[in-house]
Amino acid sequence: MGVEILFSARADLAVVGLMHLRKSIFQGTIDVGIIIVPDNQLSAFLTGRAPNLEEVLKYVVDMGVAHLPLIVIALGPNSARAALAKQSKMRRKTQALRTAPRREPLGETGKKLQAVRAGARHAYPTGDIDQMIAEMGRV
Repeated sequence: MGVEILFSARADLAVVGLMHLRKSIFQGTIDVGIIIVPDNQLSAFLTGRAPNLEEVLKYVVDMGVAHLPLIVIALGPNSARAALAKQSKMRRKTQALRTAPRREPLGETGKKLQAVRAGARHAYPTGDIDQMIAEMGRV
């Protein structure tokens, strides 16, 4: 018996996966297709593009593959505790920066100031860009 398991992180890839499973079943390379998705409760805490059980079952009906040997497994939260709400990436980054240990800058401050001052001494005004390009062409 041939089995293929599909776990999709994006709703559009779930449709592509269903098409692949349908083709594999028709060709006889597999006997059963298994699709694993988050249940409706868990999907509320995942990215907006992740498919959930309700969506995948709708795709199965809309694509006319409900008669095929497909098994849809829905994964739910693994804890009886209340789940944490989604946070934006910016909020996670801000929290990570706040909790990150503070490091002292590498190197001496005096050395860094010397390098900046030396660079400033060698900063000169440049000519017009068109003039510089014309001069480079003459060389």
